[in-house]
Amino acid sequence: MTITVVSTTLSHAVAQKTFDDACKYLRQSDLANFLLDELLGVKDDLLVEVTTSSAADKVDSWTPPASNSPHQAGSVIWNLKSRIYAIEKKYKQPDLSNFQKFLALFSGDRVERLSPALVLMHELGHACQFLTNKVEFRRQLAARNILEVENINVNAIENTVAKELMEKNNKEGLRWDYLDAR
Repeated sequence: MTITVVSTTLSHAVAQKTFDDACKYLRQSDLANFLLDELLGVKDDLLVEVTTSSAADKVDSWTPPASNSPHQAGSVIWNLKSRIYAIEKKYKQPDLSNFQKFLALFSGDRVERLSPALVLMHELGHACQFLTNKVEFRRQLAARNILEVENINVNAIENTVAKELMEKNNKEGLRWDYLDAR
């Protein structure tokens, strides 16, 4: 794959270095390392716009390619100015027993900022979801199952990468539901 990094708010060199530095950080995670290698190994092209814009249309996002673009993986907007705080509501953790979930109701929520690199990984995760099964992914989007798509990405990719980064003494946020962010 060709990952093309562009920017309208940063020089190309700064945008590329920022992207490369984020990928280097993410590669501390086995899953992120694998997914980045997978993205680089497919024939599809992915556009990553690195921005520092405060414009409302420049929020972190992944957009699928047009249906007539067979070798495209979509485009990512990665806004370095975005501040996403994950709210880890422990009772929502999927691998807890019912009793553990009950006990977790009495503990406080943990709020931690997602690093810009982890936000990038979340958006790249959508490209991975799409490339895994383009037809099914488009069907999910057409059926407006956006929250389901987001929650799969949060729990399968974002949280796994975050946990692996935390094991390497990096500070990252966790959320069990896409909407548990501010």
